[in-house]
Amino acid sequence: MDVVGDEQHWRSQVQEALSLAESLQDHQAKRVTLELALVYGRLAEYAKRRQREKVAAAVELLSKTHPAPLPAGLARPATPVKP
Repeated sequence: MDVVGDEQHWRSQVQEALSLAESLQDHQAKRVTLELALVYGRLAEYAKRRQREKVAAAVELLSKTHPAPLPAGLARPATPVKP
């Protein structure tokens, strides 16, 4: 998997940046490092969303090309589920 789509890679980068920020005495360096941790967190969320979309697209394609019912939990509900 490419790094951009690897949620765990970005979560690891968040932890690394947070650990580094804890050790920094310079306030500006600490602030920039914490901002970087936030960016890494956003990248992790993007990777997670991207993976979900890929799985959903694959399930939808599979359901269109294979008329057999999908295993429970993989098929999308016929009607939208209300929160």
